[in-house]
Amino acid sequence: MQIYQSEQISAQNTYSNPDNQFDFVSSEYVSLNNTNIDLKLLRDNLAKEFFDLISQIKENNKNGVPKIAIVSDPSLIGPIGQVVNMKILRESGLLYSLKSDPVDILADHIIYFVRPEEKLVRIITKHIKIYNLYEECKSFYVYFVSRKNVLCENIFKEEGVWQYIKVGEYNLDLIPTDNDILTMELPLSFDQFTEDNKSSLFDVAALDLKD
Repeated sequence: MQIYQSEQISAQNTYSNPDNQFDFVSSEYVSLNNTNIDLKLLRDNLAKEFFDLISQIKENNKNGVPKIAIVSDPSLIGPIGQVVNMKILRESGLLYSLKSDPVDILADHIIYFVRPEEKLVRIITKHIKIYNLYEECKSFYVYFVSRKNVLCENIFKEEGVWQYIKVGEYNLDLIPTDNDILTMELPLSFDQFTEDNKSSLFDVAALDLKD
């Protein structure tokens, strides 16, 4: 098995949680200022949560500023990109799209943002096994959007990689895209419903109960 070289590799792919982290929120987005409710605050909180998850790695690192890489499910780059400037992250050599084969990342910590889907979990499992095969000392973090589930966690355990990862959630549940538009970005909801899968209904209900 081979680890493929990525065009986005950068020897400087570090993240240091600067005070101006919200520079990563693009000025090209809708201002969200002329709204009856504070949608800009909602968007900023989503961005803050994203960077807080990354900052925790820096805070827990005892050997200086860690070199990190963010690997995203391609279907999430658009939704996350509504609150975080993914273009800057990509141009900085921090962002990669999740693919079947892992890239040769010059990073100590790899952070995955994925939906809780079996096929994606198995891709991550494959990555971890390959990195370990090549004896690359990396830490792995998996953040499920918007929530984790037992099925995905059990796959990690059954495949023998559970001890190598830290699992969490990124609550990207309601995204403002315009002054009068909010979206949950659940593209599979209709298909799930027709298959008697109530996952999307759970997400909607959970959001309704959210403060």
